[in-house]
Amino acid sequence: MKDRFMRFFCMENCKVLRNIFILLAVVVVISQIGLVIEGTRHYLTGVDILDGAVPASGGGVVKSGELTLSLDDGTTSDKISLLINGDEYTTFSQDKITIPITNQSVVEVVNNTKQKIKVSVADMSDNLTCTYMATDTTVDNISVICRVIFRQ
Repeated sequence: MKDRFMRFFCMENCKVLRNIFILLAVVVVISQIGLVIEGTRHYLTGVDILDGAVPASGGGVVKSGELTLSLDDGTTSDKISLLINGDEYTTFSQDKITIPITNQSVVEVVNNTKQKIKVSVADMSDNLTCTYMATDTTVDNISVICRVIFRQ
């Protein structure tokens, strides 16, 4: 048994195994270089076929939806701001505000009044779902209301 194992790894077989290993390493390096170059990526992967394809579910890709926030406890004020992705969008000048929203957006409320307020999501488009959403959120300074994700 030991002789058979030693005969397999004799000098001639070692050269063949070494050459196969070097050839495979060269093929891997060349294919990786080909994936980086824009012109050869199509021939190696065929991923360009998927660019601009319409999903099988039909229709176009949804770009936005609507979210309605309600000021449940507290008075409307220009000192209560609504932030979308960290940028100020509007103030709570009414009890209910409907905002257009895009995918992966984070909705926050900043309360600069001296009283606590309660804000809730009153309504949302059928194509939206909110994560990190409480039924109503008490805001005394700044609070995340929800993170918007489109339904598939």
